[in-house]
Amino acid sequence: MVLLTKLRVLLILLIIFIAGGLYTQQQLEQSSENLLAQIQKVVAAVQTEAWSDAQEHFKETADQWHRVEKRWALVTDHEEIDEIVRSLQKTKAYIHFQTAQDTLAELQTLIYLIKHIPEKEKLTLSTLF
Repeated sequence: MVLLTKLRVLLILLIIFIAGGLYTQQQLEQSSENLLAQIQKVVAAVQTEAWSDAQEHFKETADQWHRVEKRWALVTDHEEIDEIVRSLQKTKAYIHFQTAQDTLAELQTLIYLIKHIPEKEKLTLSTLF
């Protein structure tokens, strides 16, 4: 009887853990997709050398990042968060100086970093045990 109760508690805790992991993964993917869509607007503006549009879209991207940064920091490595922040700072400077090649290169780095975190934090059997 006591063993059965312990197993039930363990099962409930496991279900809560898995549900929490799935919810976290869904939130990471959704916020990542939103950020990537915003970054694509910056890319398009830079490719056409519409620098005022690029600055506006970049500001929206940075604002969106600041809204999700704290949540991402709860579930991922702080070094990766720092890399994203550094990349955003470089991108801001490249846009300011209107250097298309450098801006596009740094935006590709930013895209990689933002795609990487949800993939890295994905709930799999290897991350469970």
